[in-house]
Amino acid sequence: MPTSLQVFIALELWGSLFVILLAICIYFVGNRRIDEERWMLRLLLATGVLLTSDAFTWIFNKAPGKGAYDVLIISNFLVYIMGYEILRLFTRYVTCLLGPGPMANAVYVIAHVGMLLTFINLFTHFMYYIDASNVYHRTNWFVLSQSLGLIGTVCLGIHIFIRRQKLVNLRTLVLITYIVLPSLAMVIQSFYYGIPLLNIAISAALFLNLTVMLLYQRRRISEQAEELIASERKLIEERELINDMKIRLVLSQVKPHFLFNALNAIYYLIEKSPMQAQAAIDSFSDYLRGNMEALEHTALIPISQEMKHVKSYLRLEEMRFQDELEVIYDVKALNFDVPALSVEPIVENAVKHGISQNENGGYVKISTDETEAGYEIKVEDNGAGFDVGDIGNDGRLHVGIANVRTRLESMAKGTLTIESEIGKGTCATIFIPR
Repeated sequence: MPTSLQVFIALELWGSLFVILLAICIYFVGNRRIDEERWMLRLLLATGVLLTSDAFTWIFNKAPGKGAYDVLIISNFLVYIMGYEILRLFTRYVTCLLGPGPMANAVYVIAHVGMLLTFINLFTHFMYYIDASNVYHRTNWFVLSQSLGLIGTVCLGIHIFIRRQKLVNLRTLVLITYIVLPSLAMVIQSFYYGIPLLNIAISAALFLNLTVMLLYQRRRISEQAEELIASERKLIEERELINDMKIRLVLSQVKPHFLFNALNAIYYLIEKSPMQAQAAIDSFSDYLRGNMEALEHTALIPISQEMKHVKSYLRLEEMRFQDELEVIYDVKALNFDVPALSVEPIVENAVKHGISQNENGGYVKISTDETEAGYEIKVEDNGAGFDVGDIGNDGRLHVGIANVRTRLESMAKGTLTIESEIGKGTCATIFIPR
């Protein structure tokens, strides 16, 4: 029948194997970019080394031979070092959850002092030693090692208590178990030798913390998945809205009276100037094609492509207005992208609601420029002008301007601002940030 010590040794070895397997699972399956998981991974590995080392101290205690002596020296050294290292690592884990503080800094100092004393003990044997018969013995200063651990644990407990409001009650309670169980074990182990209570207490508290961490990680992953689904749903809705607005804008652009005017002008040009009529048909074809292709663009297009569509439209209007419409291009920047049908509707508004309302016509100027913050497109005219406050209320400008503004904001984080004065003209400015 196995003795109680043999049972404890078996528990330590199985526990060591278990925590190392858990560490491997977290390493390959978990998210090591999360600080909480990274420190828990190190805690598990350190606990595995502690349990294995402690099991070897009991297995080789009193065993004869130089080899057994070397194993005892190394394993006892690792038990003491890993005890302080686990205290340090668990403090780092706690600060990931609660933030740093003076008490946490005190624990780091205590842990490093304990490690230094353990190194000194290798040469002075003031805390423990291995005799000639390979038997482990404590000295009167052994209580110092336990006291340091106990003081560090109490400091960590104070840190958790001070910052407990940052955690829900369950996590705070589980963190406290890591303080209470090892502290009780250290007190008992200082007076009774023969049972590795401290390591068992550390392992039990660690398993509790790991279990709760995984539960909260699962909940967090579930919440992130729900947020991702909601975000994707919102993105789909925005895309559907943009596509719907594109269709509405294209349909609003192809108006019967514009088609009639363009075809009527081409009709008279066929007899008067076949070459001009052919050029007009090319422009009319390009204009219709540009409107239809706009439905296919789900991303931004080069400004040069949008300007090509603008020019097709203006050539048709120049043909209709002749000398009453002057078109001015001042294109200084072409290395940026815009939503399809973002400039042409503004130009069309300038001609239809600005120039056509003037008896003597006027000019439309389209300019592009590059600034430190982004790119600007300006559409200016010296037409009739209007009250900017009436946009969206007059029924004429609402579809084009509101549509363009919405798509600029959604697709390019851009803006559309309009300045106008009745009798003097209008200036529409599109800004596309870098």
